[in-house]
Amino acid sequence: MGVKVWFAVYADGDARDHLKALPEPDEGASLALAEELFGCEMIPQGLTSFENSAPRGKDVLVGVYPGVTLVAAEDLANDCLSQTERRFLDHGRDRRMTLHAQHSVVDWTAFAWWEKGVLQRALSVSPDSGIAEDIGERLPFEDVFWDPPEDIYDEDAGFPYGHPLELGEHALAHFIGTQYEGYAEDWLWDTTDLSICAFKKGSKKRDADGTPFWKVW
Repeated sequence: MGVKVWFAVYADGDARDHLKALPEPDEGASLALAEELFGCEMIPQGLTSFENSAPRGKDVLVGVYPGVTLVAAEDLANDCLSQTERRFLDHGRDRRMTLHAQHSVVDWTAFAWWEKGVLQRALSVSPDSGIAEDIGERLPFEDVFWDPPEDIYDEDAGFPYGHPLELGEHALAHFIGTQYEGYAEDWLWDTTDLSICAFKKGSKKRDADGTPFWKVW
């Protein structure tokens, strides 16, 4: 597996229902949200595919669609997603919010799920860190990790369980209805077919008195 992703999903109800229609992003609303979340000027870079959802450094992806919003940024690549920065959590306090992070080079998978600001589930696993976070009740799709069928068990993963990346693909299908690798015939939509707005961080915004916003935090 060669998946590397880190993103947040904010949805009115089930994100799968909104994303399977492959909606087009509202570019104006996406720009406004990007500047709100990251507190700086955002320089539009056009549209890209959600397949490229592991931006680094100053690169950010934001897509505001009917009923659902996607945000991808390196700020979301945390070992313990339950400890994600408050600015991202606050934006999802009235919606269903999920976070997903995965890195195939280190066999790491993490996901977290909130309902109207209340954390329901958070899990982070990798061979190096073991189980870094395990909060809330396990979800049915997690059986593939905790009690894997023999045909997907991988003793090289460093666990007496299934493989973290296999778990990550099942989490993706459960929360957003697609996968980056897996069984395409079961996908509700394909990440290569969804457009999202790409931005590059510019200068920091300032308050009315000229003070950079971060100086007052």
